[in-house]
Amino acid sequence: MLPLRKGATTAELVRVAKIMQDDGVDAVEISRGHYESWPGMVLGHYMGFIRGQVEEGSGAMMSRRRRVAMLAAAPFIERAAERLAHGGEGFNLPYAEQFTAELDIPVICVGGFHTTEGMESAIVSGRCDAVSAARAMIADPYLFQNVQAPAPGRPVCGYCNGCIARFGGTRIDCYSDSIRARRDLMITSPEPA
Repeated sequence: MLPLRKGATTAELVRVAKIMQDDGVDAVEISRGHYESWPGMVLGHYMGFIRGQVEEGSGAMMSRRRRVAMLAAAPFIERAAERLAHGGEGFNLPYAEQFTAELDIPVICVGGFHTTEGMESAIVSGRCDAVSAARAMIADPYLFQNVQAPAPGRPVCGYCNGCIARFGGTRIDCYSDSIRARRDLMITSPEPA
């Protein structure tokens, strides 16, 4: 989805995926990761997103005039994004299931997955063949272990999008202080016997 412009439809992308399948592609992953489709590409929360992008992310390389304009518009844009694109676990599943219905190769879906229930439901329901996670793994590098046997107090991504906002300007990390603190404690704590 490209705001205020025409982009490729899901049906068109399914046709492309069929051609790729016929050419030998092993699997497809369904995502919305195009920078021009913001906020839809990174559903979640947006308050502070533009400031993070302008001050620490790829926006830091923009002209001063553009950065000032973005910061001035930020409160309005972020509030609108918060209302229009709030997300939820498995937010790309409606698209993934359209590919799953048409393809013989595995369809992998990314989009807010972080719980055992959400991941299992997506696969068992046949909406996709596998799930992947990005932001959830930034918050919890042991996500694979923790969805099988959740550790008490484990860090769970709150989808603040701080990691996405800072993309291109600084290192990939969790920018929620409380979640990052739980993650760092989990990583440095000795494993229980």
